[in-house]
Amino acid sequence: MNYCYKLLVLKIKEQLSFKNDSILWLIVRVLNSIMGILVLVFIFNKTLEIKGFNREECLLIYSLYTMSVGVFYCFFAWTLWYSNTYILQGKLSLVLKLPVNPFLYITFDNFALSEVFGIITGLLIFIYSAYTLNLGIVTILSLFLFLSAGTLGIIGIFLIVSSFSIKYPKIEEAFSPLMDMLDFAQYPISIYSAFIRFILTYVFPVSMIAFYPAAFSLNKYSFSIKFILLPIYSIIIFIIGYLLFIKSIKKYEGTGF
Repeated sequence: MNYCYKLLVLKIKEQLSFKNDSILWLIVRVLNSIMGILVLVFIFNKTLEIKGFNREECLLIYSLYTMSVGVFYCFFAWTLWYSNTYILQGKLSLVLKLPVNPFLYITFDNFALSEVFGIITGLLIFIYSAYTLNLGIVTILSLFLFLSAGTLGIIGIFLIVSSFSIKYPKIEEAFSPLMDMLDFAQYPISIYSAFIRFILTYVFPVSMIAFYPAAFSLNKYSFSIKFILLPIYSIIIFIIGYLLFIKSIKKYEGTGF
């Protein structure tokens, strides 16, 4: 673990040395967030609410989505190119020679400092939303607990797909539809059909990173056992993803070069 910590510090220092790149990424992340907010503003110029959610409540959902996606890109975007970089190019062979947990090493080695800007932007939007909606400390803490569990669930899904890279090196093509579905979490899932809601809740649980935490905290639904089981379900997905990923690594035999 100490080795991974030193690696993380090294990656941060390395990326900080490219100040121009950092400034560029800051601008890009801020512009992305502004575009998302402008979309909501445009929508609410036409209507007062979206399926029972007003503008500030939708901003809360958007802020949770932005923070969750920021964490994913900051630490786990490597799952998107894992099959190409680590399997096809043989980089995993080098990782396995090191006396460290390969999952932690790959995660810290691919740490993206630029994505921290996205997390900060999401946090600022969250602070505004929480203040406007007058959310209490307990509610805010519960939101972050739900958010953490939901984010782990999304990471777990990508780890599960990545675990098949050993057998199917071209599996990275499967990530495109998953990334498209991740965008669905920016808005209340109640606007989608029952089938889409089922997919976004139980198959690819992106609704857990923003919609359900916000809906529960805003008392949009009466208390249900679902609000306890869904975070547990998300955590279980992450555990399964992690175990499958580690198991798949043990089957790796190199590229043959």
